[in-house]
Amino acid sequence: MNHGWAKKKALTTHLEICGDYKMKLLIISEGYGRGGGDKVISDLSMHLPSDIETVIAAVKIDRPEDLFPYKGRLLHLPVRPTKFRFLRRTLEINKVIASEKPDIVLTFRRNYNYANILSLGRHKKIVSIHNYDADYFRTKGIRGEINKTLTRVLYNKSDLIIVLTGAMKDDLIKMFGIKPEKIKVIPNPCDIEHIQKLSTEKIEHTFFNTEEPIILNVGRLTRQKGQWHLIRAFNHVRQQLPCKLVIIGHGNLEGYLKRLVKDLGIEDESLFLGWQRNPFKYIDRSTLFVFPSLWEGFGLSLIEAMAIGCPVIASDCKYGPREILGNGEYGRLVPVCDGNFYDAEKPLTKEEEILAGAILELLVNKHVRENYIKMVKERVYEYEIHKVVNKYVDAFNSISGRA
Repeated sequence: MNHGWAKKKALTTHLEICGDYKMKLLIISEGYGRGGGDKVISDLSMHLPSDIETVIAAVKIDRPEDLFPYKGRLLHLPVRPTKFRFLRRTLEINKVIASEKPDIVLTFRRNYNYANILSLGRHKKIVSIHNYDADYFRTKGIRGEINKTLTRVLYNKSDLIIVLTGAMKDDLIKMFGIKPEKIKVIPNPCDIEHIQKLSTEKIEHTFFNTEEPIILNVGRLTRQKGQWHLIRAFNHVRQQLPCKLVIIGHGNLEGYLKRLVKDLGIEDESLFLGWQRNPFKYIDRSTLFVFPSLWEGFGLSLIEAMAIGCPVIASDCKYGPREILGNGEYGRLVPVCDGNFYDAEKPLTKEEEILAGAILELLVNKHVRENYIKMVKERVYEYEIHKVVNKYVDAFNSISGRA
């Protein structure tokens, strides 16, 4: 599928330079490998201007061949899973801060955000929320009250909070009393030019040698991603229209999903490809990209599918799809499925029926698909990597007094 649209000229990053001074950024995360959050760290390190020195520190680091590319140095944080893990984490973070002497520390994930805020030193503290963590937004019961108090008190002591969507910002203000001026919305970046280049690679798998439409999903095979709802909806669709299903990713639900496919009798029409370093060539060959997540922090794979020009159907989950798709203007939004596990014998739920109907409608209506393809061309550049990195640079300059 070659959509053949011209690439826009990439925006360039910028940084206010004060003499020969080089800003030092320390990024701290639980892990670094090939996850969605790791991709954001990779993109930042690779595209920040040379006037910013980047150091990445992580507790879990994958094998070198499984790492996303990065610029700067990658350090290991020796934090073992013990009863006093939070204390150990905070101590190790203080050690690396004392050693590296960064100007800014940027952390990912709640516990690392807490440790960043509690750390010692004169550095600026930026915390980020890059996923919808139910514990973040739990406000009921004793645990909820403790979490609410911790979040309100600690996060208001940070220099800046980065969130991915406006809806997440609104919830932090409303539910936890976070000061609005503390929060900046910066979406995940998308390297459009690189993705489009990778999408042109040849596919060897014979499953794609077909005239039948292909429905594709990319994501970890976990409860969050809700792929079993897609499988059940797909089974309903293919009874009315010949089509195929491709799922890219790995995870703890792989066995359940494959058993469901077998029990539904759709093994010949379904393909599990596992994790792929280049999923984009498969998206390019697909007719629809379907995103049935139960919750998200953003939904980067939606942007990546749009970068290739593939029409998308997404669940209207927290957070991301509604903002990315402009309230349904740039792709089809469907209700979030209930997240309950079902076997092959159970009838479709109401939400699964709606999902199946949306898939069938877009498969049979070429005009609607082509209209979505045209509309995503402009929309996706809101998330172009240099444009997003510039927002990070502006944030760094602002809190460091260099704006």
